[in-house]
Amino acid sequence: MALHLNASLKIIPKRSCRKIKNMKKLAVLSIVILSTMNIMGQSLENKDFSITLSPGTTLASVTDDHRESSNQNVASDGYTYIDENALKAFNFKLSAYHNFDEKWALGTGFFYNKIRLNPRNQDGSYIGTSVYHVSYASLPLILRFRSNEIKDNFRITGGFGPSLDIKLKEEAKGADYAHFMNFANNRYDLDPDRGRNGNNKNMNLFGTFGFSLHFNVLAEYMLGDNFNVFAGVSYQHRLNNLLNGNLKYNDAAQTPITDVLAFRAHTLAFDIGVGYRFD
Repeated sequence: MALHLNASLKIIPKRSCRKIKNMKKLAVLSIVILSTMNIMGQSLENKDFSITLSPGTTLASVTDDHRESSNQNVASDGYTYIDENALKAFNFKLSAYHNFDEKWALGTGFFYNKIRLNPRNQDGSYIGTSVYHVSYASLPLILRFRSNEIKDNFRITGGFGPSLDIKLKEEAKGADYAHFMNFANNRYDLDPDRGRNGNNKNMNLFGTFGFSLHFNVLAEYMLGDNFNVFAGVSYQHRLNNLLNGNLKYNDAAQTPITDVLAFRAHTLAFDIGVGYRFD
């Protein structure tokens, strides 16, 4: 088991260190969310709150500018591509909206998104596939439009806006045959040919921060004056390369991995949820 050594020479398991970091991230996220909701107004008047479950798919792609074998060029990993292009994704959303009138509202909240990537690395005569799970918390700012009542408490709503995405966790599920996680973690003990990075230390494979655009179209039905249920589709378009820009290849130029390789993923989901409106 990999170990960390702190300043007092007390040995702390690596897994515990990651849990502490994740707890700190969640604490910061909670403060940001509560502060944003407070900015929207302390009064509950004209506010909507909703909970949404969003099972969906990850639409993933890879851009690989260097396709040489690492035996020919140590700055490269060969030809990398996504082995599957419709992978499972899970989303959970807590939202709060301030209604300016019956049609327009501005919202924020906490969106949890877990995506699955399945890269295949073809490096000379070697071919290996891995499954990576990456979890994110998104802090959105969504502008929503609600239509007039179409028929008996039934409306259509649409929303769009940006979000700041913060990575909570990354992991390889099973053996890392594509070797990118071993490379980032500097695990040359497990992967002598491809498990050393230019930073010469344990690094994250995926970057901590990112940005996305969100779009959704929902059918909403009122179950009374305040309660509603809704269902529809949403799309989260990530704008950035998911890989860690500080991670470098083990070559003379110390080439950043993002100079030659890009992992991108977008999420298409089915939304279903419940909400409550304060008049």
